[in-house]
Amino acid sequence: MKEWLLKLLLDEYEVTIWVDPKNKSTYSFKKLPEVSANHVKGQLISGEFFEIRTQEPFNYLIRQVR
Repeated sequence: MKEWLLKLLLDEYEVTIWVDPKNKSTYSFKKLPEVSANHVKGQLISGEFFEIRTQEPFNYLIRQVR
C-alpha cells in the first residue's frame, strides 16, 4: 500500500520535443495529462504549468523517470 501511494504522488516524466531535427528541448513533468503530436500540456517539477501547441506536428519522446 505504501509503495502504491508513493508512486502515485511521485511520478516524474521526462519529455523531449524536437520542433526541427537540429533543435530539441527537454522538460521534466510532475503531471502530464495531455500529449499529442501538436500539443503538450502538464505541470513541471517546479510547479509551473507548461503548455506548447503548434499547428505543425512535432516529434516527442516520453520517458517515465519514476
